[in-house]
Amino acid sequence: MAVVLTFLACAALYTLVLVGLVKLAARAKRRGIASAAMSAVDEIWHPIAVQPQHEIRVERERVTPVQAPGDPLEGEPQR
Repeated sequence: MAVVLTFLACAALYTLVLVGLVKLAARAKRRGIASAAMSAVDEIWHPIAVQPQHEIRVERERVTPVQAPGDPLEGEPQR
């Protein structure tokens, strides 16, 4: 009986850990930090994916310049 209870306790603990990891992964993906957390693993096991991910991150952080007052609008003919 003790063996069965020990097995059930281990199985329940294992299930709780897996559910927690799945929820943590979903939260990280929603917040957009999943790629940052996995970048070290990708550099070791999938180095070809590192450069495109870096370029995507740089593109996402790039800020578009704001037009100054008096600048012509896009598509407006120059005088």
